[in-house]
Amino acid sequence: MSPNLNHLLEIISTSLKLKTFRASDNTALSEAIELLTDHVAGSIEDISLVLQVLRQLLIFSPHDRQITNFSEACVRYYERSIDLHPTSAKLHWELGNIYTELKQIDRAVDCYDRALSLKPEFAEAYFSLGNIDLQLGKELEAIDKFERAIQLNPNFAKPYVNLAYLQSKQGKIEESIVNLQIAIQTDPSFAEAYGNLASILIRTQRIDEAVVHLQTALTLKPDYLAARLNLLGIWEWQEKIDRAIELLNQAPIPEIDFADRYANFGGILAKQNRTLEAIDCFERALVCQPNHVYALRMKLLVLPILYDTSEISSWRQRFTDGLDQFVERVSQMLEVDRAWALESIQSETNFYLVYQGQNDLDLQVKYGQLVHRVMAANYPQYMIQQSVDRQDLTITNKKIRLGYVSTYFRFHAGTRSTLGALQHRNREEFEVYLYYTDRKTDFMTQEFERESDFFHHIPANLEAICDRIIADQLDILVFPDIGMHPLTTQIAALRLAPIQCVCWGHPVTTGLPTIDYFFSGELMEPEDADLHYAEALVRLPKLGVSYPKPVLPVTRKQRSDFNLNDASIIYLSSQSLFKYLPQHDYIFAQIAQQVSQSKFIFFASQSTDITEQFWRRLEQSFAIVNLDVKDFVVIMSRLDWENYLHLNLLADVFLDSLGFSGGNTALDAIACNLPVVTLPGEFMRDRLAYAMLRVLEVPDSIARDREDYIKIAVRLGRDRQWRQEIIQKMQIHHVDLYDDLSCVRAMEEFYRSFI
Repeated sequence: MSPNLNHLLEIISTSLKLKTFRASDNTALSEAIELLTDHVAGSIEDISLVLQVLRQLLIFSPHDRQITNFSEACVRYYERSIDLHPTSAKLHWELGNIYTELKQIDRAVDCYDRALSLKPEFAEAYFSLGNIDLQLGKELEAIDKFERAIQLNPNFAKPYVNLAYLQSKQGKIEESIVNLQIAIQTDPSFAEAYGNLASILIRTQRIDEAVVHLQTALTLKPDYLAARLNLLGIWEWQEKIDRAIELLNQAPIPEIDFADRYANFGGILAKQNRTLEAIDCFERALVCQPNHVYALRMKLLVLPILYDTSEISSWRQRFTDGLDQFVERVSQMLEVDRAWALESIQSETNFYLVYQGQNDLDLQVKYGQLVHRVMAANYPQYMIQQSVDRQDLTITNKKIRLGYVSTYFRFHAGTRSTLGALQHRNREEFEVYLYYTDRKTDFMTQEFERESDFFHHIPANLEAICDRIIADQLDILVFPDIGMHPLTTQIAALRLAPIQCVCWGHPVTTGLPTIDYFFSGELMEPEDADLHYAEALVRLPKLGVSYPKPVLPVTRKQRSDFNLNDASIIYLSSQSLFKYLPQHDYIFAQIAQQVSQSKFIFFASQSTDITEQFWRRLEQSFAIVNLDVKDFVVIMSRLDWENYLHLNLLADVFLDSLGFSGGNTALDAIACNLPVVTLPGEFMRDRLAYAMLRVLEVPDSIARDREDYIKIAVRLGRDRQWRQEIIQKMQIHHVDLYDDLSCVRAMEEFYRSFI
């Protein structure tokens, strides 16, 4: 091939791979067309690069005028060559290859037949005819032609590979493997032979062998996409994420096929708290596919799950700036691609933002308004404007229709407190509709179903859920836990009932303009609490929820069942690890300094990376005071419900987390007569246990500051008698804390005020 033409074709091929190619004003393409038109007939020695570029161009834009000109120039070149050399089987075969790429199959077959009439032993022509049969689904005919090609030229590797493919389809796995091995022996540089052999080995669970062949294929041909994707699949299946990312990074060209993989790996790394590495993956995904929705969202809004010292302010600023960019980008896309905008809010919520311990109102409102705009644009039919028909209810004595929507109507922290409101409701006056949007069910799901008048289990189908809600003509719609699952947030951003409320299952303002009221507890809220909410704040009595008292195990386990020493003073702190901020780690070490027999029990994260990071944080805090963390801290695997209660019954003191108080965990600890040490903060979410102790009239273990928290915890550990006195005080007022009717009646009275 002419050096000039070869150079131009290389330029075109590379620009197509890099996605920088533009056909309309491409100088290299114009010059290549001119050279093909003027080329001396029969002077192209190797057609492979011409075919490669033609194939790439046809994939890029088959109907572009300039690409059509290139196709026609290729055909004319070979027609001129055949006019000069009509008995050249090679030229007829090469023109057939051009027609095959152009999907002009009849003309291609004519060319191959002509080549064979001129050269009956022409193995390549049989191979090409076999490929056409394969495309047309004529597999038996294709097998005959591939076998004929091999018979004519046993050193021709390609027909072995295609024959092996058809044999594998027929279930002749061993024969297929043998032919691929012959292909490799015949042509050790044939990357596709290694790749195809690896695919069959994967099917037969010979993974280690497959890895070796895939690595060889990629060494021979670094841009071999199928081999890279197969090896990625193996690393992903084996959870070797670092190897998978390295493999992606080694690719010579950022293929669009890599975007989902990068984004997926970024999501995995984010869950492992490898946040910076996750961001790098999201950025690489966007290089491969600039409008990748998930990657864009996560790049801008991902937050660490667990923090190291002094990180929070910088991450919060990054999130704030990222949210501005996200709102701007989604708002722009909403004008041209509503489906893209909808997808941008479907994968995640801002769940981890609330655990930074700061006022999230402005950020939540900014995000909530965006979600509302996106949902309104995509689902205008669910933005109903209606009011409660008071006259109809009065005249007909209809019950007030009260609906609840959640993804967690099962044993889950976000909805356990909802069950009491259903159990203790005025059944003569209120008709309850539950809409459960997840697939998982358990014994608690059955409880929710029993306590509702109408239970609709509609998993992961927004339109079906909304249609059902509208058909039920609710007066009031309540969301127990907005912000924990994207689907609930999307539904809450619509107007499906005249009055829409949220409870504190996820204790932060929703920021949604479609949520009218936030139900909280008067004892949990500080005086200026209204400034923390976009919704109108409703302060219900006590905690604002009717929490069923846990039923304790009849028989009791021993500490030895949990590998705990009877002599230890056990401090249980059972929150999710992301609730513990690094500035509070020293508290545990200082308690240990003063209570030599202390043992602190935490529960592991689902991610071993996060658990190990938390351990390292505590290790540093204990080392500062010359203590070995291993002597004082146990991080247990998560327990089932019964064993968790047993552990509470065996512990001595419950240490509430600072900055984000325990809700369910503190209520469960109190039911097990476990004294609770807590330090109330600025927001409702760090005043939950504080409110419980006020209901119990046990102010003794409510700390004034961190030093007082340490002092109370130490005394409870050392002073057994005082600990028992606290327990006795708590027990007296259990009846005031659990199954509380006052908040249920107040909530019902609030509902009546609208009817």
